[in-house]
Amino acid sequence: MAKAPSHTGFAAFSPTLKSFKTRSGQSARFYSLPALTREFPNVARLPVSLRIILESVLRNCDGKRITPEHVAQLANWQPNAARTQEIPFVVARVVLQDFTGVPLLADLAAMRSTAVRLGHDPEKIEPLVPVDLVVDHSIMVDHYGQKNSIDLNMKLEFQRNRERYEFMKWPFGTAAVLTWSSTNATSCTASGAWSSGSGTWATSGSQSTGPLIAAATYTLSCGSAVQSVTVTVDGTITPSPTVTFAASPTSVTSGAP
Repeated sequence: MAKAPSHTGFAAFSPTLKSFKTRSGQSARFYSLPALTREFPNVARLPVSLRIILESVLRNCDGKRITPEHVAQLANWQPNAARTQEIPFVVARVVLQDFTGVPLLADLAAMRSTAVRLGHDPEKIEPLVPVDLVVDHSIMVDHYGQKNSIDLNMKLEFQRNRERYEFMKWPFGTAAVLTWSSTNATSCTASGAWSSGSGTWATSGSQSTGPLIAAATYTLSCGSAVQSVTVTVDGTITPSPTVTFAASPTSVTSGAP
């Protein structure tokens, strides 16, 4: 479903944005090439492949990366004309195979790490279009002729590619669990990106930090005792997995689930 453009670059082609209703009653929008044909009659004679590209150029016309001139150039395409202009094509999504996808993940990780060191939000480092990574390995045959051959071969597969698999799973983050107890406080309060939210908690229990893509600091207060812990993306807690409050007999323990 197309979104209504909020930029000025699309204003010249606003009549091409049409709406319709689905059978379930939902409203949707699309960019109409027949409507564009009223301004550029040549569109009706374009090959289907170029119409698909033209629809993308029209849909992504923002006046910056893609301008109205780009739309007009492609709409007026002629089969025998000189090829002097580039087409600013924006894909709907990117599909990566793991052999080419791992270097891309490494680049994203490096950029996010640099963003954290510079004090910026690492979540701003995101692809401009959806990206799917397909991991498809053929299992090598080291064991055969046994009932458990497939199991043995799969174990070897994961052993040989453990580092690669761990790296590909790492961007999803690792949660850490904080467990606390207090004998002389009536309630505890917490701050930080806890999966269940910050606020007032009971004097004992446990909470998950939720998946992390960058190190985060959490603070737990029980009575007059206050303790902050830092959790890294791999679930490591500092300054220590076990913390004893000096102000009261309250302890905080934490660890990866």
